[in-house]
Amino acid sequence: MQASSSEAISKQTSSLQEVGSERVLSQTMHAYPLSGSPWNRWPSTRRVQIPILPEHPCCDRTWGLEREDVRWKDSLALSIQRGRVQLPTRGPNRKEILGSIDQVTHRLYHAARMLQTYFDNPSLHNYRDPFIETMYIMLTWRTRIPDAEANLNEIMLSFVGPCDLTEEEALPLIRKIVSRSGFVGKRPEMLAELVRRFIARFPDGNTSVMESWKDDQILDFLTGIPGIGRKSALCVMMYSLGRPRFPIDTHVGRILKRTQMLRELITVEQNTNHKVLQANAELAVPPSVRRALHVGLVSLGQQRCRPRKPLCVKCPIAAMCKFNAARLIRRASKAPYNLVDLFCGAGGFSEGFSSEGFRTVLAVDCEEVACDTFRMNHPQLPERNVLCEDLARRQVKSLIRQCVQWKELIEPGRVDVVTAGIPCQGFSKAGYRSRPGIKYDPLDDPRNLLYKRVLLWIRDLQPRYVVLENVPEMRSAGNKDMRILDSICKSIRKMGYQVHHGVVNAYDHATPQIRLRIIIIASHRSVSEIKLDELEEYAKKGDVVCKAFEGLPRLKSNSGSWYSKVGDVVITSHVSRFNNDEDLRIFGALRPGEHYEQFITRRKDIIDDRRKSGTHAVYGTKSFSDKYHRLDAGSPARTIVAHLKKDGNGYIHPSEARSISIREALRLQGFSDDYVLCGSGAKQYIQVGNAVPPPLARDIARLIAHHLRATKKRRASKM
Repeated sequence: MQASSSEAISKQTSSLQEVGSERVLSQTMHAYPLSGSPWNRWPSTRRVQIPILPEHPCCDRTWGLEREDVRWKDSLALSIQRGRVQLPTRGPNRKEILGSIDQVTHRLYHAARMLQTYFDNPSLHNYRDPFIETMYIMLTWRTRIPDAEANLNEIMLSFVGPCDLTEEEALPLIRKIVSRSGFVGKRPEMLAELVRRFIARFPDGNTSVMESWKDDQILDFLTGIPGIGRKSALCVMMYSLGRPRFPIDTHVGRILKRTQMLRELITVEQNTNHKVLQANAELAVPPSVRRALHVGLVSLGQQRCRPRKPLCVKCPIAAMCKFNAARLIRRASKAPYNLVDLFCGAGGFSEGFSSEGFRTVLAVDCEEVACDTFRMNHPQLPERNVLCEDLARRQVKSLIRQCVQWKELIEPGRVDVVTAGIPCQGFSKAGYRSRPGIKYDPLDDPRNLLYKRVLLWIRDLQPRYVVLENVPEMRSAGNKDMRILDSICKSIRKMGYQVHHGVVNAYDHATPQIRLRIIIIASHRSVSEIKLDELEEYAKKGDVVCKAFEGLPRLKSNSGSWYSKVGDVVITSHVSRFNNDEDLRIFGALRPGEHYEQFITRRKDIIDDRRKSGTHAVYGTKSFSDKYHRLDAGSPARTIVAHLKKDGNGYIHPSEARSISIREALRLQGFSDDYVLCGSGAKQYIQVGNAVPPPLARDIARLIAHHLRATKKRRASKM
């Protein structure tokens, strides 16, 4: 140290009480003079910012992995197969191992992206320079992050450069600075030794050469510094050197144990041992996600997932957390009524019924992405009670045997309600029945006979009530000898039920769209009869389109984000699709509520220009009378349909030249903003279009709950 520096330190420490503790750590002797050394001044304190993860839909199984993740996945699968890595998997063969790895990968990406969005791409104030970062990490031991930052800043203001910290006279001042945040211990001596080690290894002050080192070389150097363990070394590697490492600190370890996000690859027992968790977690987390996930989990642990009394209600990844799921399952176990949801789809029936005290005990659908969506949004139902099975090929009892919980409730006479949104594509006028020149017999379409599988479930379970939903065209489906609707009602009556059906408009039940659906309600002879007109008691008009879209960010065509924050909620899938320039010209010229037939009469010039260009098709009005339609901001929307997967020309935003986003379609169906859809954009549009609006399901649930309570009171009065 230069003489002036020594005098400055003597003046700063003269007022301090002398510390009588002996030096514990040996001082490293330098063979070179420190005068003129680059270590006489502090390095750059530039901060690290973790980059935003690439955009893609939630849990989209068709999305390709990053190149580094592909190599990691193949290497991990091979290690598991050969027994070099002992991780739990669904089975011994490579296909099942890869399936488990994919499931974990999609879950971790979704969690990292949700946390990045919720905390606005958080920075933990780490430093780009590995020397400064190592000092900072040492100062954070048993210390709050703001206090550690304040201590580092004060040290840098109190000393001209790192060299000053190596002098004996500096220790009292370091001790005084560090003591203000509580824990002191041997940190002053360790900080001095840390500086000596860096000076000895990098006499020219160029620590950037560490970027060319191999990981093992970096670990050996950093862990050789007293007080720097493996976890701290991994943090320096991840933050300052950009290495894809995944350090497990107290926050990350606690959240991984609670959420069990790595459950397919790490056992519960491995979760409890910190060293084992550190080794296995880094193997189980894809490289491209590690940095973002680590920062997000630390932020979550600091602000939401606390050691005691975690704030699960405000947690952005609560739906993925086993700790929260266990809490919800315990609460659901106390629910007075239960529900079996067949052809559950995205979960509209269960979402509505759960708000009225019903617990879903079993959900079945043949679409994998629909089951992913259901599991994501209904953590109160054990994952293995959501079955991805084809009802046409599996018997009732064989499916019930697959359930891991609440089997005793899925027995004859113990089920309160069976719901089924029977596939409607064969009945709908948007399907083959509307195509001119195509001979179509509904009885030849196997989809239209799936109702027979529902009848088997009703026969075997004998639920107290049955609720079936379909398009109004179901009334005319069939031939003169057998109408499908009549066949359904007749079969259910033979089982001892009173059956009522009719067309219900979801707009009359707090849904912001005109959606006519036929509802069949069957009441078992052991409970009070429900008539469909009783549903009018719960009627409440839905919002208009502008009210439904309120608060959502404005978009242009082919824009938006799969993850964005509105208020305190992370919303997903607010993305608009691509439209060509000619379509955008039509979109901009359409008037609110205007149909294609009206438009081509009013703006013949645009249609003529399109015909002349020959680039895109000009649609006739016979088959495509509603090809283009702009929603009216002051009216409810038209019926949301699965055709949105192909194009959104019939659902133009009321004030923007684009078709509606998936999130806007979800709002028009009455789903809450925290409802997450899984799968590709096309798959998500299908799920929205096929869903039962939760507000309509909620009103049906209210009606059934009222009758169940009345039946219970009547029986109690007779005893």
